[in-house]
Parts: sequence; C-alpha cells; structure tokens
Amino acid sequence: MASHNRSTKKFVIASLPVLLGTVMILASVNRFTQTVSAGAGAAQTAYHTSKDLEQQRIYTEYYEKSRAAAEKKYHTSNRAVISIDKVRESAELEVLQVQATGYSIEDKKDNHAATSWIKVTGKGIFTVNLAAGEYLIDQERHSVVIRIPKPQLTHFSPENTEKMVYEDGALNPIPEISFLNGSAGKGTDLAQRQISDASMDAKASITSNQRFCQSAEVSAEKMISNFVKEINKDIPDLMVTIEFMD
Repeated sequence: MASHNRSTKKFVIASLPVLLGTVMILASVNRFTQTVSAGAGAAQTAYHTSKDLEQQRIYTEYYEKSRAAAEKKYHTSNRAVISIDKVRESAELEVLQVQATGYSIEDKKDNHAATSWIKVTGKGIFTVNLAAGEYLIDQERHSVVIRIPKPQLTHFSPENTEKMVYEDGALNPIPEISFLNGSAGKGTDLAQRQISDASMDAKASITSNQRFCQSAEVSAEKMISNFVKEINKDIPDLMVTIEFMD
C-alpha cells in the first residue's frame, strides 16, 4: 500500500512539468489568437479607413471637375459677344474741328480789275473712315484691335470774309467783296476766285500743322474707343486698341 502511494506521488510529480507545459502552450496559443485577431481587426479598420478616404478623394475630384466643366459651359453659353457692326457703319466719323485763316492777294497789273487782299476765316473738320478699317476681335481675351486710316481734313467752310486792302482807281467797290463798276461780271469773278484761293490757303495751313494732325489722332482714339465700349456695355473689361494705317 505504501509502495502504491509512493508510485502515485511519483507519477503526479512527474506529470506536473507536462501539465505546466500544456497550460503554457494553451496560454501562448490564446495570446497568439488574440494578437492575430487584434491585428486582423486593425488591418480591417485601416482598410475601411483607407477605402473611405479614397472614395472621398475620388468623389471630391470628380465633383470639382464636374463643377469646373459646368461653370465653363455656363460662362461659354452666357458670354457676351463683342459687337462692332455699328462702328463699321460709320463711313465718316467726325473727330476734330479746327479754325484757320487763309489769304488771297490780287494785283491790278495781273487781273486788270483791282488790287485786292482778302482774309478768309473758316472751320475745318477732320474725319475718319471707319468703313475702311480692319477689325481684329478676340472674344476670349475681351479685346479689339482696330486699324484705320489716319484722320483726314475732309471739310472746310468759310465763315468770315474780310477785305484787307482794296484799290481800283476807276472802280467803285461796295461792301462784302463785291468788285463792281461798269463790269459786274469781272468784279464778281475776282471776288469768288479770291475767296476760293483764301480757303485753299486756310486748308493748307491746317494740313501742314502737325499739332492739328496729332490732336485729330488723339481725339479719334478716344472717340472710337468710347464708341466701341458704349455698344458693348455688357463687357466692362473690354480692351480697345486703335492703330493708324499709313
């Protein structure tokens, strides 16, 4: 009996290491399982988070592109168109008025009527032919380049005629440049010729005056630019460039 008890004790003692080892293995397996489970959960969470972020990125990118495309389409369809038809229709745009004086001198020895000096003061008008211009329109950049002939003196009208010197000997003049005696026709022809000559002299003084020509160009630039902008009020940032052709 005692021998049996000793054998049982020995068996129990001998079995303890095996049991402890088994317990430790089971504990390790349990910890490993928990670790794997935790890692899988973290990976799954990270996966879903990454997936959500990617979906959000794709959505945002698509939304921005769609909005940009829609906005571009909207602005394109609603963009005002630059119009210059009314400008082209102006074949003669008056840009500057100036005053000038011309003179005519007739000698009795040459005309066999009288010695006469007269002064004519009149108004000259510079105009621009917009119908002969070239128009370069950039709808995207809201700009117009207009190339036109330089302003020209196209009109001159005498407004005042003044006698400076008059002597005829036998002729008896009357006021307002009427050279009349026994030959009314000769006196009238002389008056008309002098008025015409004095007017030509006045016109020549205008066209040879660089200050007048430059003023006409400056005035034309401002007037045409304002004209184009006035008929395109719906394009507030419209840029107009005027160039003069030689």
